[in-house]
Amino acid sequence: MDKDFKDYTVFTARILLGLIFTGAALTKILDTASFAEIIKNYQILPEYLVNETAVFLPYLEYITGIMLLSGIFLKGAAVISFGLLTAFTGSLIFNMSRGLNISCGCFTSVAEEVTNIHYIYYLARDFVFIYIAFYFTKNIFSKNKNQN
Repeated sequence: MDKDFKDYTVFTARILLGLIFTGAALTKILDTASFAEIIKNYQILPEYLVNETAVFLPYLEYITGIMLLSGIFLKGAAVISFGLLTAFTGSLIFNMSRGLNISCGCFTSVAEEVTNIHYIYYLARDFVFIYIAFYFTKNIFSKNKNQN
């Protein structure tokens, strides 16, 4: 692959991930109470961790997004973004397998009833996001390794 093209695709992946994470975080930061309700609906965390997670998680997403957009601490941002996307997708799959029809809470803090079509869309989208994060993470580590 041409080096310039690869540099461009890695840059594009970084910017896309940064926009995804900052965009997803902003609505949650602005309506933490509704986001806490979505987390509670997942029925994964103990009750006492729901509110703390609803406050902490959007800021982690936002800071990760800012690091990606600004190009600082890229190794850490790459690992965090890949880890979060994998955890979010795993949570969706887990709830889908349990038959729970709840909003994913990805880009909104409004809880809504969802159907299987919603889940298929969420999963397809999230697998694309995971691929982008994997591609970026793999390349950011190999790029730094090759420069040493």
